Amino acid sequence: MNKYLKLSKYKNWEYVTRINCKGGVIVACYNKILNKYILVEQFRPPINKKIIEFPGGLIKKDESPEDTCLRELTEEVGIYVNKKELINLGYVYSAVGLTDEKIYIFGLIVDDKTTIKKFSPNASEISNNLKIVLLSENELFRLEAAKVLTAWARLKKKLEDPNYFFM
Repeated sequence: MNKYLKLSKYKNWEYVTRINCKGGVIVACYNKILNKYILVEQFRPPINKKIIEFPGGLIKKDESPEDTCLRELTEEVGIYVNKKELINLGYVYSAVGLTDEKIYIFGLIVDDKTTIKKFSPNASEISNNLKIVLLSENELFRLEAAKVLTAWARLKKKLEDPNYFFM
């Protein structure tokens, strides 16, 4: 079908399979100094509009989900952290009636020790008009990307109960 997608079929069911990557990641970023969540706004062609969501992206074949998080945080919001700062929040399937895509969810608490550099978008981010957005917790409820609410809810649960285990 394309570089990252293939149309698959099971009996009468058609669905999309991810190829040439190992799924995707999303990182629920919370800046505890500002008491705001760090998100990105970008144009999404499938819905023909700009959407606000947490940083994330596709996992390259040679990357781990954690490596992808580090890359996407740097590329999309200029945040530089190491793997041990990521909070593992398990995984979900993005749209079980449409695709087999697995999304790994991570959390990140940004504080005064976090390195944040000037955002410098790459070509694909420039073409999608990517920009950084800071939102309060109440503003997250108005967002349309379901993965944002899933990632936020999992981060909240993990912060309330550090021993809680996600699939």
